[in-house]
Amino acid sequence: MINYKNKMVYLFIIVIIILFFIKKFAGLNFGEIFNPNLKKIESKINKFVEKDFNINLTYLYFKGNSADIKRNIEVFKEIIDYLDDKYEDESNIYKRGKVSIKLRQMGNTDEECMKNFSDVSSYAFSKNIFIWISAFHYKEIKTEYLTYLNLKERGFSNIGITIACYHYEVDNYVNLILNKKGNIRLVKGYYNDGQIKDWSRVTKNYLNNAKKIIRDSNYHQLATHDFKNVLNPLNNIQNLNQLDNIEIGFFVNSMKHLTTEMKKYKLDIKNKCVFLVFGKKFKYLKSNIYSLSLQRLLQRLLRVKNIV
Repeated sequence: MINYKNKMVYLFIIVIIILFFIKKFAGLNFGEIFNPNLKKIESKINKFVEKDFNINLTYLYFKGNSADIKRNIEVFKEIIDYLDDKYEDESNIYKRGKVSIKLRQMGNTDEECMKNFSDVSSYAFSKNIFIWISAFHYKEIKTEYLTYLNLKERGFSNIGITIACYHYEVDNYVNLILNKKGNIRLVKGYYNDGQIKDWSRVTKNYLNNAKKIIRDSNYHQLATHDFKNVLNPLNNIQNLNQLDNIEIGFFVNSMKHLTTEMKKYKLDIKNKCVFLVFGKKFKYLKSNIYSLSLQRLLQRLLRVKNIV
């Protein structure tokens, strides 16, 4: 029978293994894990800015109470202030760094989300900072696009919407936003709520909708690491290095993959953006463990070494 002392030893060993795993594969330092604030990732931000990457910042989502939501709002305003200072000499909003926000980080009801997100968006607008509405669960899609269209109609020109290609209505969704002269961040999908399980079909959805997007004149972001099935075919249609309005988004820990694939396909990308996250990693995992797709997470770990 294992006594209490032995249990504590085993627990300590497990914690050490988890921390080692996160540090090795996520590229995190321990300061980020135990003291997760914006300052802890500033050296990463500077490194990517020096390499001509744009920055997309987010604060990790976890289910919280009113105090947590209030804190979320404060942190996102801190990010907006940080980007405003960081890019004080840049007037182009699309090159001043972006912020990604899940609407559920703004409140526990649709009404509260709308009120608080409107407030944050207004603050960002005053600072000339662009915000992406992040895609979450498929049940949130209607709220996401209604919120986006509502704010767009109210004159907010600093907001775009993320669309995931593992949902059934992705084609109509992209068409709707393009017809409304909106801004799209296109992703394949990260969570386990994907209605389409056949990943080859998801890839086809992505490519087909990305073709529409690169023909549009507005600013958009294509967030993908798939050079073989997406970026190289797109580049054969329109040279990605000549598209001023199209940005290609990558996870922070995919740089080795990016370098290898660009060399392999002899592909240059003019506008590159890196997605950086900070926040309470353990709370994020605990809160989202049933929403995350372990299959996609493992694939990214093995292919591009990405984790929260």
